[in-house]
Amino acid sequence: GGAVFQLEGKAYPLAPNDGTNHLHGGVTGYASRIWDARLNGDKLILTLHSADGEEGYPGSLDLSVTYSWSEDNELSILYEASCDADTLLNVTSHGYFNLNGAGSSDVLSHELYIDADQITELDDSQAPTGTLLPVDETPFDFRTMHTIGRSIGSDHEQLKKFGTYDHNYVINGTGLREAAVLQSKESGIRMTVFTDQPGMQLYVPGGPMMLPEKHGSSYGRFSSVCLETQHFPDAINHENFPGIVLTPDEPFRSTTLYHFSTF
Repeated sequence: GGAVFQLEGKAYPLAPNDGTNHLHGGVTGYASRIWDARLNGDKLILTLHSADGEEGYPGSLDLSVTYSWSEDNELSILYEASCDADTLLNVTSHGYFNLNGAGSSDVLSHELYIDADQITELDDSQAPTGTLLPVDETPFDFRTMHTIGRSIGSDHEQLKKFGTYDHNYVINGTGLREAAVLQSKESGIRMTVFTDQPGMQLYVPGGPMMLPEKHGSSYGRFSSVCLETQHFPDAINHENFPGIVLTPDEPFRSTTLYHFSTF
């Protein structure tokens, strides 16, 4: 069973859970929890309470995620969290995008821009080493927009480990700012990502996804791209990463925007 939320007495699935992916939420994680949900106008508000000591984490944690859609084609995701004792918090949203439509061709021809000069290096287990790698003159440099597929087959050591992009980018600047732009010349659709988080995970599924698309067949290799705003993975174990300790006197609030337009 995966994550579900309860709305008007009915359970709705949020994400699959095959027992190996817990969406960074501990042993079972947020992906295996039941979220409460309510509609407030055009907003969907999901809430979750984690009791003191649950999964070994100190303090009671209250988390809400509010999704809203604006008239100018912008999806807003607002994260809010508070606790009664120091604890750890790192939240993200795993949206998969194909600007040519679900079930269409892969995203390798999509063009991508990321405002980041560095990525966090990964070891063989896909955990961050703590080293920040410059993207300059590497396949990870999207500071000038180009197609996702241009260098995905590179023999760069970080790409060869995993056969695809699945790396955290160190987004330049602070506060709510433009982090990335994704666009497809085929559809003429552009998606601009704004965030106040320090990092963003670029993930392009390197193998078939065990999910049926709307026509019934499974999503294939490179069928979508994720631009997941976040704090850096494994931040608690690396002093040079932005901190993820949540304290009672400083509640967490973060906004990510996905703005859609044509070009």
